[in-house]
Amino acid sequence: MEINHLSDYIKYIEQFTEGYYHSHLFLFRGEAKADYTLIPALYRTTTSQDITYKIYMESDCERSIIHQFITEAMSYADSISTEDIFRWVQYAQHFGVPTRLLDWTANPLVALYFACCSNPQANGKIYILHPDLYAQIVNKDNKNNMIGKTIKDEVYKTIWEKEKTFSYPIIFKPYYFDKRMSAQSSWFMVWGERKKPLDKIIEELEMSGKGSSWFRVRNKEGIIYETTQEDTALSSIVIPSDNKKMILHELNRVNINKATLFPGLDGIGAAVEWKNNASNLDIDEII
Repeated sequence: MEINHLSDYIKYIEQFTEGYYHSHLFLFRGEAKADYTLIPALYRTTTSQDITYKIYMESDCERSIIHQFITEAMSYADSISTEDIFRWVQYAQHFGVPTRLLDWTANPLVALYFACCSNPQANGKIYILHPDLYAQIVNKDNKNNMIGKTIKDEVYKTIWEKEKTFSYPIIFKPYYFDKRMSAQSSWFMVWGERKKPLDKIIEELEMSGKGSSWFRVRNKEGIIYETTQEDTALSSIVIPSDNKKMILHELNRVNINKATLFPGLDGIGAAVEWKNNASNLDIDEII
């Protein structure tokens, strides 16, 4: 389905989720460039003169990065204990620090905004993750068994003590201790031992069998019944670059913009600048 307008996207999401049992949750992530990989900033690579290397030396300085952030940010978040590394990592993630976390949202419109708000010459992409299905395929690996454990403790041991704890990325909904997290309906995924992109991880896991979802189906007699069907944990849809500007204007009309997604004076200022920047206006509006 080609996404030309906000209405096309909403129709796509409705069609995509139709039939799923009402308890099913979906998470969304918008990438401004369709060729970006689903991997945290800490593990991203770049290529220069045909040499590919890590942007951040994760194995040597992950703890140093978090420690630097805590030291500099403490005066702005003095309610967070310096020992609460798990919370500091989440806080750092939301303010652009490279971490082992990847942002997701429960709001598909928020994902659409982030897919369109930058890189106007590149196609954007929306990833749709089915957490229940992901859990089904990941839990086949005993190393990801979290029974009797907490994500907070495991992340601390992974980062601070460099222990090998869980293998595959784990999804969790954070406490919304910052207004941005609430505005963006934030969820996080935290990486463990496997440093591969999420799409590659899921592809490998599903080779040995996909998970199954509950669906509500109507038969020829009009009777609705429940059934399970094999399903995939990750899907995606491309947003053509030519449609990004129009979609941003349509999102603004339903109050999805920098002011609402980044509460505070910075977000308000950025939203006002965007609304009055001639390069963001349509021809008819400029005239």
